[in-house]
Amino acid sequence: MSFLEIYNETIRDLLSQSDDKHLDLREDPVKGIQVNNLNEIMVKGVQEIMTMLKFGNKKRQSEATGANDQSSRSHAIL
Repeated sequence: MSFLEIYNETIRDLLSQSDDKHLDLREDPVKGIQVNNLNEIMVKGVQEIMTMLKFGNKKRQSEATGANDQSSRSHAIL
């Protein structure tokens, strides 16, 4: 499982323990488009996926808007 956020043209690993790491998008001739140094975590079931999803969601960029106090300001890919 991997979980990333794209915000202001910056890619961040939402499963990383550090918040300051910005990732690069690369093209591998064999694998195609890859996010360099993105964490990949083996999960064993739905409960573990949900735990990691909640962990990553807490790290997403958010701001208040007129309609929502905690509006996400990014795109996330699980």
